[in-house]
Amino acid sequence: MTERTLDILRPAPLAPGSLVRIISPALPSMAFATVRAERARAALEGLGLRVDFSPNCFEVSDDGWSAGTPQMRADDLHGAFADPEVAAVLCAAGGSTSAELLPHLSPSVFADNPKPLIGRSDNIVLSAFLENRARVSSFVGVTYVFQFGELAVPGETLNSFRQVLMAGDPVTYQVSASRTMGGRNWRMLAQDETPLERPRSGHHDWLRPGVGSGPLLGAELSVLPRLVEAELLDPTGCVLWWDSLKPELSYVHERLEQLAKLIDFRTLNGMLIGDNPWVDYEEWLALIAGFVDRHLGGTDFPIFVGGDCGHYDPAWVLPYGDRLVLDSERGVIYRDGEETGYDDHIRGGKDVR
Repeated sequence: MTERTLDILRPAPLAPGSLVRIISPALPSMAFATVRAERARAALEGLGLRVDFSPNCFEVSDDGWSAGTPQMRADDLHGAFADPEVAAVLCAAGGSTSAELLPHLSPSVFADNPKPLIGRSDNIVLSAFLENRARVSSFVGVTYVFQFGELAVPGETLNSFRQVLMAGDPVTYQVSASRTMGGRNWRMLAQDETPLERPRSGHHDWLRPGVGSGPLLGAELSVLPRLVEAELLDPTGCVLWWDSLKPELSYVHERLEQLAKLIDFRTLNGMLIGDNPWVDYEEWLALIAGFVDRHLGGTDFPIFVGGDCGHYDPAWVLPYGDRLVLDSERGVIYRDGEETGYDDHIRGGKDVR
């Protein structure tokens, strides 16, 4: 482990029969996409897991954008971690209101009851809170309704979930041969019964070769600057991960320039960048190359672009706050060179029971 991850608390892998609690920290997708929710349950049960739901999981706020009030959603998150029967906590969907939970969260609840929190997109603010305030690692890349509720969950997504969350072995992430052209409108989920289409090639490149490792930290470009400003993300020594939810290259350029004013990129150990499936891949690479030329002079850390780590499918399950290795010869690797088979939660490689 790197110095930054020596004190991170890594939850143990899930075992067959483990109970996964579904929470809705942002969008009220469970109230609308009931058919997808049942498919998602079947998909998780197909992995040998059990599923139950938080008390407010199916609520809808007065404005229709959240699953209940911030306090209700925070209570569900606290309750899931405090419940000894729950082995993992899976977010139903992302959205734009996960940050409303932060004033209501207690770091000790998570530090005293470490278990995997799994989310995507806007849910990453919760992962940042766990990493920064409770020193607990979590996982990003999938949600209950969006990824597991598909008519046919991509095999690559299921494999990543199994390897990362249900085993203790090193994981070398494999790039899918094709991917979707972005996400789906959450308000259409109840009516959307079409299988995923994957018209885009699985682009990926080492924009800069080399080897680097550190805790994986980051978020979508609209969220990432806010995490830094709120002191929920310290980029020193990390592998910084980012992607864009929007297709406009002008938006991406503005966000990157904003980020350059907040972060000393010389302190990074690597950069992992998702594809932008709404735009031509060569245009995407050119924009990133321009950003590198303007702001990353004097650095030599590896930069990987593409892979299954953006707002599209299939999806990697990535370890937020835990050590990730970028190696242009060997790939993107989790748990590289570590002993396997965790009996319980570990901190710095040591049993903390």
